[in-house]
Amino acid sequence: TASVRSRFDTNIRRLGETQPLPSGQRRPDFLTTPSISGAIALPIGRQQLFAGAEFGRDFYARNSQLDRNRYRVGGGINLRAGARCTGSVASEYSSRQVQQSEVAGLRGGVQNTLTFGGEANCRAGVGLGFGGSVRHVQIRNSDPVRQAYDLDSTVYAPQLSYALPVLGQLSLGGSLNQTRYKRRPAFLPDGSIVEDGVDIYSGRVGFSRALGSRLQISLGASYLNTKPNPGTVLGIDGPTNRPSFSGLGYDGSIVYRAGPRLTATLQAGRDVRANPNVGAQYRIAENYGIDLDYKLGRAISVGTGVTYDLNQYRGSFFATPDEPLQRVSDRLTRVYGSLSYSPVKLYSLSLEVAHQDRASRPSLYSYKSTSVLLQLRVNFGRQS
Repeated sequence: TASVRSRFDTNIRRLGETQPLPSGQRRPDFLTTPSISGAIALPIGRQQLFAGAEFGRDFYARNSQLDRNRYRVGGGINLRAGARCTGSVASEYSSRQVQQSEVAGLRGGVQNTLTFGGEANCRAGVGLGFGGSVRHVQIRNSDPVRQAYDLDSTVYAPQLSYALPVLGQLSLGGSLNQTRYKRRPAFLPDGSIVEDGVDIYSGRVGFSRALGSRLQISLGASYLNTKPNPGTVLGIDGPTNRPSFSGLGYDGSIVYRAGPRLTATLQAGRDVRANPNVGAQYRIAENYGIDLDYKLGRAISVGTGVTYDLNQYRGSFFATPDEPLQRVSDRLTRVYGSLSYSPVKLYSLSLEVAHQDRASRPSLYSYKSTSVLLQLRVNFGRQS
């Protein structure tokens, strides 16, 4: 696949109106990213080896000093045992510029991410199923200022499920996320120094069911428990117990297909996430959204939607030159409209206009941005 993405953004650096720009940089800019990617799969008996890679480069019309390469490479194996059990083992390494992230701080830089892990599941169309996964992520930042956000995260997630055609599918699962911030020292009361970190526990009950051919429902309720690690550190006034968090989480989505042309999707969720980008150990994240997609014909479709994200930051550790004030919360609203044209499998065109508005506490991190994105994609080979 070869593609070219060209975007005009009124606030390319995601800075507030009162914040000064770094010397020599401009607020509005055109960002063009040509890229090429490929993937291949090789069957070996009932198993399958696969590999993929992508390479591109960001070009700025006005802020050319921000030009950067971006790439990713990965691969693994898909496994099958008997008629009911499947699994996979895979890894991926990627490098990209992070200043375009909506949750990134005031400073850009290259972020390198290594991900590897595996999963296994055994299930049938009816009855009991079980499985689990292990996933490890390493994030490293090249900019010395942003190295305070480097982390290692390992997530363990077992799951049970039970499916009946009349009832739907019930699932019972849990997860443990152990995150360690490699460049954040935590001082213990005895004077020793360890890596700062946080442990996030969750247990979830889920239900999903298709009601006819038009309506698909997925609902989940979870219990969340988050503990700083270490729980007691040496503060300015002596030993300090860092507060943990426990509460309810949820996730849900409703997909409604009103005939062959119109599809509406409604989603909502609340969970706890570790933070590679901000001066806090973790954040309580709520998200809500609605998307509408309408097919004007065989090759043309239009869409619109709005998302609302609320983040509450916990466990602020210290201020950095990148983020001089510790964060409390922010609310991000995004509204978009899109148009896509795909007359044949060989190529496609898409256009998106979006507006983002982040209201933060403190207000230093608030910003507004309007962007227009145009993308051309050309596909080669056999698509699967």
